[in-house]
Amino acid sequence: MNKLILIGNGFDLAHGLKTRYDQFLFEYLNNAVNHVEAFDKTFDSKLIQLSYDSEKTGNQDDCKSLNELLRMIKNRYTLGFKNRFFSELIDEYNKYGQERWVDIEYFYFDKIVRVAVQMSKYKSELREHVTVDGGNEVIQQKALKKISKYLDDLNTDLKVLKDEFINYLSEYVEPNISIANQSMQDFLSERLHEEKNSYSESEFFFANFNYTSTVKLYIKSLREQFGNLKIKDSNIHGILNQNQSNNPVIFGFGDEFDESYKSIENLNDNRFFENIKSFNYLRSSNYHQLMVFVEKEKFNVSTIGLSCGLSDRTLLSYILTHENCQNIHVHYHKDEQNYLDIAYEISRHFIDSKTKFRNKLISFQKSIECPQLVVDN
Repeated sequence: MNKLILIGNGFDLAHGLKTRYDQFLFEYLNNAVNHVEAFDKTFDSKLIQLSYDSEKTGNQDDCKSLNELLRMIKNRYTLGFKNRFFSELIDEYNKYGQERWVDIEYFYFDKIVRVAVQMSKYKSELREHVTVDGGNEVIQQKALKKISKYLDDLNTDLKVLKDEFINYLSEYVEPNISIANQSMQDFLSERLHEEKNSYSESEFFFANFNYTSTVKLYIKSLREQFGNLKIKDSNIHGILNQNQSNNPVIFGFGDEFDESYKSIENLNDNRFFENIKSFNYLRSSNYHQLMVFVEKEKFNVSTIGLSCGLSDRTLLSYILTHENCQNIHVHYHKDEQNYLDIAYEISRHFIDSKTKFRNKLISFQKSIECPQLVVDN
């Protein structure tokens, strides 16, 4: 039987790569602090402006977490934001901390849903003339114009932040990817053997949800190890340092099943779709290649380092609920709780039948842990 192997951010984290959004934020702000201290002048970028504040008495500490860093910045520096979305993102982190903090893509989608609600309200009131006073209609028009500008700014701000994140991955993460780990190599070989021993004509497809090339180190070795075995791969979200016209980086949200999505469609405003993944999948052939594999014949799924969250719901729901998908094997991180967290996420993709979800998902007792190659960051 064919096998589809879904590779997520946990795969990079298992290699000690700092690819989480909060790690990016830490490195970005920490670099700004180091710039101010080293050159004794303001750090000025498209996102922030940071300078030393002589009226504050805080010390420069060796911070280990984003929480500690933000606390030190507050006590020692003046931090100004030039990107409203980034400012709101930092405020959200300060409010909830890492444990309850939503990531950038979730945060963005929540913002455009709120914009859609306000825009729909103003348009409805203007259309139905619920206001008697003509002056109030002018107020509604101004409010609609203001929320419309906020949507434009939101998309622009996200693009700037995305570019900074991609630059961070390209300059600080990708150069550290060079040597495959033998433990992970053995682990992936076993995943192929699971199907190869029973079905000589099996095909394998690695769907890489990461922007990095980490998994490609192993795919190359697996092709050499298994000879003529058919092993395909695709960077479903694009890849760093490549021709962006052929394999563009896809960044945004991908849940067309969200209850708010229909109301966004009804607004007839294409700006809401600029960062919806399902539209950006059409910019390359990666999505089509994966769909050909899914539609071809029966397959099993292995998830490695993929949270299976709602930011990729449109794609994952199609794959996991497809009639050709026979079972889903979660290769968890460390313990049963991680397995359950991923199981909760997977269940949300089975909108019509939770029974099918339970029938497809391999139990924790029969699941195999993914190797952790370094101590958790």
